Amino acid sequence: MAEKFNDAAWRRKQINERIKSNIMQKWDKVDTIQDDLRQFIQEAKDAGGSDLLRDLADTLKIMSNYAMGEYKKSKRR
Repeated sequence: MAEKFNDAAWRRKQINERIKSNIMQKWDKVDTIQDDLRQFIQEAKDAGGSDLLRDLADTLKIMSNYAMGEYKKSKRR
């Protein structure tokens, strides 16, 4: 059983099972989005440790660049 806690794939699966996201929900303000993301990051840290946090940080950078690109495209139309 202890080996599971050291297995990154197992930890990621635990996060997926514990955290359910409704991407279609409407947030009333940016603070709510940030609070939800902060909570997600804390849960990821608790479940997956520093390796998972690094993966998450890298993914958020990529998605931030994507979002900015989409924003710039929308302004050109």
